[in-house]
Amino acid sequence: MSKRSIYKIIGFNIQILRRELDMTQEKLAILTAIDRSYLGKMENGRVNPSLQKLFFIALTLKIPLSTLFKNGVVE
Repeated sequence: MSKRSIYKIIGFNIQILRRELDMTQEKLAILTAIDRSYLGKMENGRVNPSLQKLFFIALTLKIPLSTLFKNGVVE
């Protein structure tokens, strides 16, 4: 698995889980203190997010951090 593909998996998972909670990018960005445009890049797999950012996202989405790394998170 390439680095690029893990970024896409993480981003896809963030987007799906955020939408399941009916949460906008703006709301998640505010709750996690992450710039909204950076969050958008994360969801598109275009950046390498820090572990700290992923931790705050997982905490806000009320999921284990490991869930963000799963291929096919939607079950």
